[in-house]
Amino acid sequence: DMGSVFSARMVGFIPGPYPHHALRLSAGWQHHREGTRVPNTINLRFPNQIAYPRGVHNRYDETLMMLSADYALPLWHPDLSLPPIIYVKRVSANFFLDKAFTSNSDIDTPNESARQAFFTSGLELSVNLHLLRMFSPIEVGVRTVFLSGDPTPAYEFFWGINFY
Repeated sequence: DMGSVFSARMVGFIPGPYPHHALRLSAGWQHHREGTRVPNTINLRFPNQIAYPRGVHNRYDETLMMLSADYALPLWHPDLSLPPIIYVKRVSANFFLDKAFTSNSDIDTPNESARQAFFTSGLELSVNLHLLRMFSPIEVGVRTVFLSGDPTPAYEFFWGINFY
């Protein structure tokens, strides 16, 4: 028995007041069930199917409920090119709010609730570009995350390739 993971996610988009502005609302839920632990073997867990709030890392909870809101807008369309090395297509910003509720069943103290809530907010600045005349755009950016209860912001670098 390896256990199981079940998840569901809904995403909705609302156009913003200006061209190319958008509000994305999403909600997700997942439930992990651990399998039977076998001594002297490697017991693996299924990976998370629903992302935790940005800035929250290395978590594995039995139940996760996630709510998220993103407001994305373009800042600049420079169309800068240095052939054949790089072509910078767009600079964008994304403001976000993430809220998550987690719970774990605690066998030692069944009357105590092993629940936590996380709230993060922040700003992402990203650049869409093409490197070495690749057809697929690359997104590179930096994220500033404010975790509720922590006055110091966290900074993260992110990147991705869209194969569409």
